Formats: sequence, C-alpha cells, structure tokens
Amino acid sequence: MNSTRLPPSPIPTPLTLRDATDEALVAALSTNPSASVGEMHRRFARKLRGLAVSLVGASDADDVVQDVFVVVLTEARFRPAPSRLPAWLSGITRRVANARRVQLHMERLEPADAMIVDRWIEEIDGPGE
Repeated sequence: MNSTRLPPSPIPTPLTLRDATDEALVAALSTNPSASVGEMHRRFARKLRGLAVSLVGASDADDVVQDVFVVVLTEARFRPAPSRLPAWLSGITRRVANARRVQLHMERLEPADAMIVDRWIEEIDGPGE
C-alpha cells in the first residue's frame, strides 16, 4: 500500500479555526463560511453586543448581533482586510443597529403619522367629506 500524504491546507478546517488568525478566518469565509462565522461569533459577539446595547438598548441587542452574523454569512462579496476584521464587524453592527432604530421609530410613528394625514385632509376637504 502506497500512502501519500497531502500537504497541510493553508485554510484551516473547522477543528483548527479556534486557533486561527483573523487572516485565516477571513480566508475561510470562502471555503467554510459556517465554521468561520461561528468562530467570529465566539470571538466577537460579546463586544458587538456591548456596542449594540449602546445603540439600541439591551432588549434589541441580541437581535442586532444575530443579524450582524447573518449579514456576514450571506454577503459573500464583501470581505474585510484581515487586519480590519474587528472594525468591519463593528461597522456592520452600527449599520444593523441604525436600521433597527429606524424600524422601531417607524413602528412607533406610523399611527401618529396616519392621524396627522387625516387632520390635513380634514383641513383641506373639511370634516367628513
């Protein structure tokens, strides 16, 4: 039996991602995105949650962090420079949190906006017309 050994892969397997550098995590996004994002979550979720709490409050922070990693997993065309991985994740967190704040704001204002429009219509057309 002739057994040939393959050279080690430059991209870590899921078992070695725990010790992987940020550069290796970014590279693994192309070959093993689930494992890479899982390791990013393990490393960065606590810090990102702290940022999310400061932006949207504790009640929505977990949803924001979850959405951050969904974005990382699904937006394959965007990849950070490995040295910018923490800043990249923080930027995504800020964008997701801002979108969440706008969504919450719109949900609160929607009934009030409808009342304002109804008043304008009454002023223009008169009541009941």
